[in-house]
Amino acid sequence: MKRKIIIISCVSLVLVACLGFLGFNYFFNPSRVFPHQLNYQTQKSLDTVLSKEEVISDRDELIKLVEDIHPIFIDGNLSNNYQTIKEELIQNTNKSMTIGELKVLLSKYMTFFNDGHTTVSWFTSIDYLDMNIDFSDGKLYCIDYQPHKEIVKIGEVEIDTIFNFIDSIFPQENMMMQIANYVNYSLSKDILSSLQALNNELVVYFNDGTSNTVQFVEKEYIYQDNDYYYQDDVLVIDFNSCHLGEDTTRCSEEIKRAVSNGTNKVIIDARGNDGGNSNACTLLLNSMNMTAPKYGSLIRCSKEAKYQMGYLKSFGTYESKPSLDCQKNENINLIVLSDKDTFSSATMLCVYVRDGKLGKIVGEPSSNMPNSYGDIYEYQLSNSLIYGHISHKKFTRPNQDNKENMLIPDYSVDPKLALDKAIEIFKEIV
Repeated sequence: MKRKIIIISCVSLVLVACLGFLGFNYFFNPSRVFPHQLNYQTQKSLDTVLSKEEVISDRDELIKLVEDIHPIFIDGNLSNNYQTIKEELIQNTNKSMTIGELKVLLSKYMTFFNDGHTTVSWFTSIDYLDMNIDFSDGKLYCIDYQPHKEIVKIGEVEIDTIFNFIDSIFPQENMMMQIANYVNYSLSKDILSSLQALNNELVVYFNDGTSNTVQFVEKEYIYQDNDYYYQDDVLVIDFNSCHLGEDTTRCSEEIKRAVSNGTNKVIIDARGNDGGNSNACTLLLNSMNMTAPKYGSLIRCSKEAKYQMGYLKSFGTYESKPSLDCQKNENINLIVLSDKDTFSSATMLCVYVRDGKLGKIVGEPSSNMPNSYGDIYEYQLSNSLIYGHISHKKFTRPNQDNKENMLIPDYSVDPKLALDKAIEIFKEIV
């Protein structure tokens, strides 16, 4: 009898422990179980005409997804203007239209959230006008000329009209994201075709009265592995993407080897790094015997996020608090390079370094806010097959008292000169 009681007691304890474990994970641990990837269908031509019913269906589908998934609807930051923006979208989409027309209207709705991770994906082609440009002092310049020439019109469209259109369909978390949008999108064939009919080339007009006929060319994204090299006694990590792969591991191992051999000057070059997995950032810091401070997060649960992300629950939230607890290696002088194309997890690296006082930042501000939304849910609408992303997390920087919307470097310089500036700074260190 005693033995039976002992067995029952042991089984009961195991069951209680299992239930406790499951309950804890359900309510407090945002672990992911069996996530599902979205299988994208081939996009239709932007000239494809949708019926009124198809337009309304896609519009309602997107509104529901955004309202169900995005944390802004539960964190108290939703502007009172939201209902007005929503009603404008509804009023403007009660008719038949082309996919291109619908894409513009949906983009204007999504831009309301000023979240670089909550977007309509715009580009169906990789064709851009064959010229190199940059933006400064409120003006767009062609930098193929010396001195640089200010662009005032492309085709028959004034440059301010192009800027206004870009502002209306792409989010601007801060001024640098707006500038990045102008530089990255002003020459896009998709953008220009939404403003006028196009041939295979356009006349670009400059403020000095001259012009040039420019053709469209394919501008493919060339992926570059993360890599490292030495410049004198400085270890430079060419950090092109925040991902965990063999190339990132090689960089991590080289940092460890260099630090153990007495290297005390490290540059992480995050210029042009558009993000990915923030664990890649902490891996590099850990490799130089540093730990990063912690971002806080608000994860909004929904049935959509449960399916795609694999969370255990389909409603409620998971929350974690930010923390400034971290570890700096006093023997290491660290500089991170940033520019307007430094984004998402790469911005997090800059914030880790700033809030944790782990090193210095050189270059120009990155193109999203230190406190931001992210970790995307992918969608594709049923009729138009328009696709894009929606944030389902809110990130709060470790120093939660700092509410700035743009992280200003310790040394603000032209990003093209940032590496030289960092080397110059290191030359002053014995």
